[in-house]
Amino acid sequence: DDAKIPVLFVELENDQNGTLTLYPGAGIGETWLGADGATITLEKGIIKATRGMRNDVMGSASSIPSWSRIKNEVEYTRQISYLGGDNQIQSNIFSCTVKAANKRSTIIIFDVPFETQEFIETCTNNTEKLKNSYFIDQKNIVRKSVQYHGPELGYLTIERIDR
Repeated sequence: DDAKIPVLFVELENDQNGTLTLYPGAGIGETWLGADGATITLEKGIIKATRGMRNDVMGSASSIPSWSRIKNEVEYTRQISYLGGDNQIQSNIFSCTVKAANKRSTIIIFDVPFETQEFIETCTNNTEKLKNSYFIDQKNIVRKSVQYHGPELGYLTIERIDR
């Protein structure tokens, strides 16, 4: 609260965690920087790219509509690209759906309550099935999410605190 800046808390499945602050300047989305130099770039609160986290997401693209336009189940595609061991980009393409959960809920982030709407995203391809959840506040800010990073790290829990 004293810093008066947004902070992102990120936790890996192995319980390793850290906080990141918004990197100044324009880019391909919102880039958040950790004290160790790791970054997460988000677009609409969805992982767009990571650096410094092992088997990073080199880039991603999605045709998901803005959160405020999702009324019923929506279908779209998502592509996630990784740098493989052979130093080549490998892309996975998924067919996805997203829908709002039945009711709004209050989530608590660092003792601060936020009224949110949960959205559930399911993405599949020939070999993988992903299930992500996003908690969106009335300003269309993703306050909390549990979303797939990749086969090495699994799912990340991301929480955003600012007022």
